Amino acid sequence: MFDKVSAFRKDVDALANETLPADVFTAVTNLQEKLSAITGNAGFGRRFGGGGPSANAADRIPTLAGLVSAGVAFLNMMDSGDQGPTEAMKTASDSLTKDFDTAMKNWSQFKAKDLADLNKLLVKNNHKPLPDIK
Repeated sequence: MFDKVSAFRKDVDALANETLPADVFTAVTNLQEKLSAITGNAGFGRRFGGGGPSANAADRIPTLAGLVSAGVAFLNMMDSGDQGPTEAMKTASDSLTKDFDTAMKNWSQFKAKDLADLNKLLVKNNHKPLPDIK
């Protein structure tokens, strides 16, 4: 999925560099911002960065990149012992699962609404739509 998201991000960035009508350009830059908020750090890809907790963790929106980082840390924590999970590990697992569900919901909504809306605008302006990310 990382490669697909990175390729999609490049497509969106390339589109933003084209000469576009003002309303289309605004819609593309808004999509870029939403994409960054959902996927995490602009360096998304194999670096696993971004999406770390904000100063107020309750306001934090889980990102795809942040989930990878948290998942790797969780697996490393689980791998260090030959016993059943502790309560802290169970809590961490529950939190990671909740964050994953939230991130996937945000990702699905992004594709269903934000990407679909931009593609309608692109087609209306005789421009090729962006590909869906599967």
